[in-house]
Amino acid sequence: MPARSILLVSYFFPPTRDTGAQRPAAMAKYLARLGHRVTVLTTSAFGAVAGTGAEHAGGVEIIPSADLQTYRARLAGHERIDSLFDSDTYSGKPHPLSYVVIPEPLRVAWAPFARRQALRAHRERHFDVVITTSPPESVHLIGRALARKGVPWIADIR
Repeated sequence: MPARSILLVSYFFPPTRDTGAQRPAAMAKYLARLGHRVTVLTTSAFGAVAGTGAEHAGGVEIIPSADLQTYRARLAGHERIDSLFDSDTYSGKPHPLSYVVIPEPLRVAWAPFARRQALRAHRERHFDVVITTSPPESVHLIGRALARKGVPWIADIR
């Protein structure tokens, strides 16, 4: 099988400790081991990713995308969004955008930035396929945008 250039779009990806990050991390790792050129587009809201903008362990390139959630964390005095959930004062209240954005706040907080970066990366690298893995479901908007450019799209719905 010839090596492919693959864009994997996942909001949850290491360094976040979220269990949802493990599946896309393993997917990227094993696709790269099979000889494919894997690029991961993920949020910057969970902090710096080792290998950002360069080769990550196992030959995976990481592209961090802007995320308005980062500003939410900074307003609370944190650098990373997951720090908000480690706090003793975490209340479990829904995100403020949840009251006005349906189905999810990340559709406006992350997806527009990620979509722009995905299209730019495709112009520079020409991906053979895009794989989007949810939740959040807004990742599929990025896959749809690339599919409209003729890139085959695989939607992984967990």
